Amino acid sequence: METHVRTPFEVFNTPQTLTVPMYQRLYVWQREPQWQPLWEDVQRLAEAALRREAPLHFLGAVVIQQADKNWGESLDKWSLVDGQQRLTTLQLLMDAVAGELMLLAAQSPDVAKSLERLASQLEECTHNDDKYLREGQSALKLGHENRDAQAFRAVMDAKPGTLPYEGQVDAPLIAQAHAYFARMAREWLGADGAASTDRGEALTQALRQGLQLVVISLKSHEDSQAIFETLNARGTPLTATDLIKNLVFQRLDAEGADLAGATAIWGRFETKRWETEERVGTTSYPRSALFLRSWLVAELGEEVPQRQLFPRFKRFMAESTRTAAEIVRELDACARAYEAVLEESALEVGDISVPAMFLYRTQASKQQTADPVLIWLIDPKRHIPDDVRDAALAVVESWLVRRALLRLGTSNLAPVVAALTGRLNASDPTAAADAISSYLQGLDQPTTYWPGDEEIRRELAELPAYQRYARPRLRMILEAAEDHLRGFTESGPSRTGQRVPRDGRPIEHLLPRKWQEHWPLGSAANSEAVRADHVHRLGNLTLITQGLNSSISNGPWSGERGKHAALTKHDVYLLNREIRAMGAAHWDEELIDARTTHLIDALLATWPVPDGHEGTLRDKDVSDGRDTVTVQKLVARGLLDVNAELVPAYARAKGKAAVVLASGNLLVDDREFDSPSGAARFAAGTRSEAGWHFWRTADGRLLNALRSDYVRELARGTEPGATG
Repeated sequence: METHVRTPFEVFNTPQTLTVPMYQRLYVWQREPQWQPLWEDVQRLAEAALRREAPLHFLGAVVIQQADKNWGESLDKWSLVDGQQRLTTLQLLMDAVAGELMLLAAQSPDVAKSLERLASQLEECTHNDDKYLREGQSALKLGHENRDAQAFRAVMDAKPGTLPYEGQVDAPLIAQAHAYFARMAREWLGADGAASTDRGEALTQALRQGLQLVVISLKSHEDSQAIFETLNARGTPLTATDLIKNLVFQRLDAEGADLAGATAIWGRFETKRWETEERVGTTSYPRSALFLRSWLVAELGEEVPQRQLFPRFKRFMAESTRTAAEIVRELDACARAYEAVLEESALEVGDISVPAMFLYRTQASKQQTADPVLIWLIDPKRHIPDDVRDAALAVVESWLVRRALLRLGTSNLAPVVAALTGRLNASDPTAAADAISSYLQGLDQPTTYWPGDEEIRRELAELPAYQRYARPRLRMILEAAEDHLRGFTESGPSRTGQRVPRDGRPIEHLLPRKWQEHWPLGSAANSEAVRADHVHRLGNLTLITQGLNSSISNGPWSGERGKHAALTKHDVYLLNREIRAMGAAHWDEELIDARTTHLIDALLATWPVPDGHEGTLRDKDVSDGRDTVTVQKLVARGLLDVNAELVPAYARAKGKAAVVLASGNLLVDDREFDSPSGAARFAAGTRSEAGWHFWRTADGRLLNALRSDYVRELARGTEPGATG
């Protein structure tokens, strides 16, 4: 490796071809962040040259790698490893200035030769002389193998004064940059009102000799990846997707794989859909980077922070037994499947698949943490049957949405999701739902647990939902309740055959927020405070097909112009049919409470939990007692019978059962174990198992639930086996 500080003249003077490989990212520099500061720097150098000063301006670093030259070729060949944004922009700037000098020469015959000479000095830095070219070979000293190639050639080979993309609203950034520099050069060169050879000379020398680059030159056999990872340019930083792309294509090249085919595959990540940024916490990331992280979590079964995506992907590539070509094909197939789900989830009308509904609902409730599980289940290489996939997603959706209903945090869910994918990787794929359900039922911390029915009922009964939920989440909740009434939570076909539209319909307060004029306090409301508590409750909210004007929305309930009549006239939702039946005569606080209960029933039916699941939290005050619970203590306390049979909670130990002995030990296949975890490891054939979450009793209860009962009874001081 050699490192030198060079001027653009020294970089581009010799006959050569510098190639931007097809796997490099597209040109992304823009006016305010990059073009304008660069032009201002060049203009400053040129104005200093007019004063016979010779300052220098450092542009940054580039990395080039020598490429093998075929016999008979006259041009040296280099691959541009890093710095393509900078060198592409510099070439566009030099060509634009050369073009403006040629146009001035045509307008000023007396100084034409001087201006043409200056233009040719710049052209020597952008185009190779014809004598070095083979027939049909491009003269450009810098070339692109990616999708920028056509636009770059068009503007660099255009005759001065012609604009290949003139008038196009969405002209490529390369064309926009060339046009910008041409305009700036035209204004500066003609600033004194006449063609100025002095200005032309100053600008030419500023571009050829006033700029400096650190050029890192590598031999063909040297590893360019390490340098590429650490260098960053002035302007747009490299994303994790960019780094991963370069890493993958370095491996592909080393394997002798089809780079053109792989580039076409990877091109999907460079489309608008995948480059769209989504916010995660306080930071936004391209959708491609979020997908790659979720895919990697699904592959590894371990947590991968978004900021650690590239180094972990790099280690994954180094440790993988698959070739880079195989990984690219797997990524492509999974990305296609995810893209299809993404497109379907955006449909506003009609029924959609379970994965699409899962994505829609988790996005609406800001619960995208579980995307790795979705990706694991839809990845084509795993061949998960649709019914298994749908059952597993229903379990995860229940866990996530129930937590969202209670407005519980999401910051600690990533390790749980990673553990779920790890369990899925070690389980029978056809028992994915059981594996997920078993694990989630065992969570007993506030930051991760799966809430039970009673807590949902208790918390939602008086919750001011309109004030506590973001609009997308609240709308999704009401849509789910409407779909429940339409029969979409039943085992058979829907009674209506049509889901509620997911097109952002208005949310309406039945008892209006401005109720004072038309809604006098009645017997059901003891005070204004009681009424105020009910206005924003779930039972007072509904979806409507179109917004009601304020006179109706805040008007009385009854009468021809009342809200009841408006709902009858303008609405087709079953939610509102129920409201009209309940409130045929009036609408008040008692009816709001009753409807809140109905809606909670609908939500619990939409997102059910397994029979017997209570969402029990670990009691920190008696945690030491819980930690010392043994199977023998459960037997002694009457919570577990001798000779009771325990079965695995998920299918990877299918056919294995444990029998409870009088000693408290567990018998599995004639082998005796003194702990649930030891018996679980033997039954599952794994090195690590959480035994209290592995075994179920015959009635479906986890062994962990019995342990929790034991601790609660100790805390209450009840007699063994008592229920009080």
